[in-house]
Amino acid sequence: MNSNVVAELWAVKEGMQLATNLGITHLYVESDSMVTINFCNQLSDVPWHLRTLMSDIMQMVLQFSTIQLHHQYRQANCVADYLAKAAVAQTLNAQWIGSPPVCIKPLLYADMVGRAFPRFVKL
Repeated sequence: MNSNVVAELWAVKEGMQLATNLGITHLYVESDSMVTINFCNQLSDVPWHLRTLMSDIMQMVLQFSTIQLHHQYRQANCVADYLAKAAVAQTLNAQWIGSPPVCIKPLLYADMVGRAFPRFVKL
């Protein structure tokens, strides 16, 4: 299993932990990794080396009154795409709760109105 799936699973776990710490009881989780969502929704068998991490996630699922885990194409969630790239480039080194950073406000608006940013692939 590649490191992208491991990173996505850790992101789900950390996001759930943050939601728990904030007292959130109803959670909607989106990921651009179909594999991750299928694991979390128990639609695919989890490889042995990810079972401990998945067990932790499944225990955290029980802490929410309602939780939904959905696949979302990267092109339809430009905020997550931007933040992932910024994290890899280490250009966004802050955690915030409340008001988002100015750099993502236009992207949040685009997500809110359903604007997609298609990716172009050279053939």
